[in-house]
Amino acid sequence: MRELSVTLNDYPRGIKQSLGHAMSDMMTQCTFDSDACDSTNFKLDTFINNGNCYTFGDKTAKPSVSWHVKKAGPANGLILELDIEQDEYLPITEKAGIKVLLHSGSEIVFPDNTGILAAPGYVTSIGVKKSEIYMLPQPYGNCISADNATNEIKNLYQQLGYTYTKDACLRTCLQKRIFESCRCIDLDLANMVRVLNYNDWLDLDNTKSLQICDKTMADCMDTVQEKFEKHELGCEEMCLPACTQKLYQTTVSTAVWPADRHLDRYVKFVNKTFAKKNTVYNWTSHPHEHIRKNFLRLEIYYETLRYEVISTSPTYDWNNLLGNIGGQLGLWLGFSVLTAIEVCQFTMQVLIHLFKTHYKSFRKSKKRDPCNNTIDIPLPSGSTLV
Repeated sequence: MRELSVTLNDYPRGIKQSLGHAMSDMMTQCTFDSDACDSTNFKLDTFINNGNCYTFGDKTAKPSVSWHVKKAGPANGLILELDIEQDEYLPITEKAGIKVLLHSGSEIVFPDNTGILAAPGYVTSIGVKKSEIYMLPQPYGNCISADNATNEIKNLYQQLGYTYTKDACLRTCLQKRIFESCRCIDLDLANMVRVLNYNDWLDLDNTKSLQICDKTMADCMDTVQEKFEKHELGCEEMCLPACTQKLYQTTVSTAVWPADRHLDRYVKFVNKTFAKKNTVYNWTSHPHEHIRKNFLRLEIYYETLRYEVISTSPTYDWNNLLGNIGGQLGLWLGFSVLTAIEVCQFTMQVLIHLFKTHYKSFRKSKKRDPCNNTIDIPLPSGSTLV
């Protein structure tokens, strides 16, 4: 696969896209909220390891076009019926089907990291619940806002109009470290080597061609990858979470499709659809068997139009801080005046109490003085005291 990726990278972007599956050939039906859509509503990106990737509602493709749903439920979401063209697969391809990723239209995603697999012969129903997270940057929190993510070492994919994400930052950082150590570009990380301007990003002369990592650099790349997984390259410290995130929780269910009694009608529908394109569909086997091996149906919809918002706010802003300081100063100043009055009152009460106690003791001591005592002696009648 690596040798194939290196070989394909030398081809122009148009040829690589033509070697992959075309949405116009694969699509037999497309509706969004019961309105018809077609292959022109999908933006094409070429990923080396995953072939062509088509994004519905990509904001970098048509910023003026927005898609809205008014009701929840499968009938009001995106419905696709696709032919995966399994007869065109390479012998090295192990799985048959497509991979579906749900994300904000302004974010770049990487199919090798995540996604939902949809198999032919089934309808894959994906119910979506949306949540938004708003965090505060420094000094309140530990995240990167869109205004501070302009450094290209944090987001190489900014060149394509995509916003900052932690995953894109980690890939950018790892790609930078691989180039610094091995002097080559890893296709597994780059995905779009000929689209991204690596020469400007790496401060290289535009006349020099970039070396694509091959088997001879495998040991060097494995060493860098091992350090990356052990968090020894400083990427985790640099690639903080984005302050604004939109997450989509999914509920996936499947059922056999089309139903046995619907197969004949669907064969007629496919023939009629390709007749409108002035082509004849090539059934490589019995139509019923061919449909089971090549056709699938996708239903992507909101389970509810309510969504969860998680936001952080500062405990103290300047208004609260100044108000609390003023309140505390007023409170403590008020306590100081009251305390001074109470001290004076307490001192006066103590002095009055001491004065009264001293005065009572003085009067008692004066009554007991022998010099101030008078003795009365009664005399007999007619007696004279000389």
